Amino acid sequence: MKYSTIIISLILTLLFSEDTKSQSIQSSKTLTSAELLKDFEVLKGVLQNYHPGLYRFQDSLTVAKHFDNLELQLKRDLSLSEAYLLLSRFTSSLKCGHTFCSFYNQSGATKDSLFNKKDSSVYLEINNIPVAFIIDSLIQYVKGDGNNNLKRLNDLNLSGLGKFEAFDIFYPLLFPPINNSYSLKVKQADKTDILTLNVNPISRTERFGLIENKYGKQPSTLDDLWSFKILNNETGYLKIGTFVTNKLTIDWKKFLNNAFDELTEKNIENLIIDMRGNEGGNDEVNLVLGKKLAKSQIAFPAFKELLRYENISEEFRPYLNTWDESFYNRSGQLIKLENGFYTWKKDRGNSMIKQNSKAFLSTYLFIC
Repeated sequence: MKYSTIIISLILTLLFSEDTKSQSIQSSKTLTSAELLKDFEVLKGVLQNYHPGLYRFQDSLTVAKHFDNLELQLKRDLSLSEAYLLLSRFTSSLKCGHTFCSFYNQSGATKDSLFNKKDSSVYLEINNIPVAFIIDSLIQYVKGDGNNNLKRLNDLNLSGLGKFEAFDIFYPLLFPPINNSYSLKVKQADKTDILTLNVNPISRTERFGLIENKYGKQPSTLDDLWSFKILNNETGYLKIGTFVTNKLTIDWKKFLNNAFDELTEKNIENLIIDMRGNEGGNDEVNLVLGKKLAKSQIAFPAFKELLRYENISEEFRPYLNTWDESFYNRSGQLIKLENGFYTWKKDRGNSMIKQNSKAFLSTYLFIC
């Protein structure tokens, strides 16, 4: 599987000693400064040695200041919630959209303690805190490339897709409910008065049910982000909402083959390809889709994939996991460059798509 970068998701369970890992972890559980600083050295070593985009948006002096600031804040005992928020703010400061304290790969006890919170919706204020202040606070913890805060803001939206969403994680940690309740200030449409409501939290599952009851079927899995339909006698619609194919249960190549076969069989002249919200993943999807559309040869702009390492050292190997074992050892596959990076010896087949005599010959439109 071809991915342009390695996604380093910080594993929060590294923050605990062996005896602590076997216990039921509470969000108020105290983590000692000694434990935190020990794992800080592991974290720093992994990022500095293996992260391919550590200095993509900031220079080394700026990144060093982020490390120094994190180390300083770890020189005191912290609760699990405090440690998670601190690390999330640190990873956000790195300005890499693929680096965050993952919601998905924590231990069961950590997930239950941090993420199994009650949630709610909001209009103008929650518990007398203005929306603008809440957003300004939350956005400091959300991943994103460079200074793209519009993307971070978009990631705070609630769609119900998947097990976790950024707002559901960070909001209750930063702004816990008061007496298990939320006071909402709501401005109703076409009315000048501000309505104050006191509501109890509901679960994520309950909220998703309410969303579907009001708005109809919603995507709940990554498979749901792929769809195809014929809109009319002239136009087809193909939705590809994710390239994370390793988590799809559908055969995505067969899905694309069937879609284009139907377009041909029904003589559909126009195709809308909707990729809104797609954050990338497997580069092979681009190549397979490109081949379906290659009326003539498609040459991509010249580029070179840069990698930070050839092999993962034994020192850091126990702390890393990945969906692709080849990430651990690339011996014999790379060329070392003078700038400290590596690149591939062989072309990986992503520089050109040859003309396809069976390509879709009509008009297509991408929506991104």
